[in-house]
Amino acid sequence: MAREVVGSLIIGIIVGVLFAFLFTHIFRKIHQKLFVDAFTLGIVIMVYGLAEQFGGNGVVSVFAFGLVLGNMQQINQALNGSGLLSESRTRGFQNPLFSGFADKKFHAQIAFLMKTYFFALLGMMFHLPNILMFLLSIAIVALLLLARYLMIYVASFGAKITRKERILMTLLCSRGLAAAVLASLTYQLPITDTIRVVTIQVIMITAIISSLIPLVVKREWDGRI
Repeated sequence: MAREVVGSLIIGIIVGVLFAFLFTHIFRKIHQKLFVDAFTLGIVIMVYGLAEQFGGNGVVSVFAFGLVLGNMQQINQALNGSGLLSESRTRGFQNPLFSGFADKKFHAQIAFLMKTYFFALLGMMFHLPNILMFLLSIAIVALLLLARYLMIYVASFGAKITRKERILMTLLCSRGLAAAVLASLTYQLPITDTIRVVTIQVIMITAIISSLIPLVVKREWDGRI
């Protein structure tokens, strides 16, 4: 058992490191292309799949892939200093993807993808609730808003913040992925269906509240101009 675990870790690391070096050479030629971010995501998925196919650990392989890419500049310097590779062979290992604007753009697109899939999944899981579950969800949202207002009041005590501003900060209360993940961990409980339905309703109610707040603020701001 221990040999299998160690073997899967070693295979995963080897696959991740090899693809990281290969991807660095490819990226130097395509880094100005339009869909390079999607290509990067495809490479990550392929690394995971190949590592699992060869009996390795896909998570470790993807981690090794990102670890090598993130420290490619230091690896470049070490290879040049040791004489294993010439400077001409290692030129360009400066980790161009995960720095500056490209880094922010890549993470923003990944976050958008996750949020889109998350809310699509919520829509597929949502069912028309009975009145009891709906009232329970409303009560939980009310408790969340009360707790949030108290925390904001304590945190902003003594600051030049009006009551209306505290209320606006309180109403920006959207729940999301964390609540859904925690609800999914209760699958062994006898009330797991109730927890899942109530959690989805709370997420949707708070999302609606948070979405309406900017419209109210914009209307009030336009009225002052």
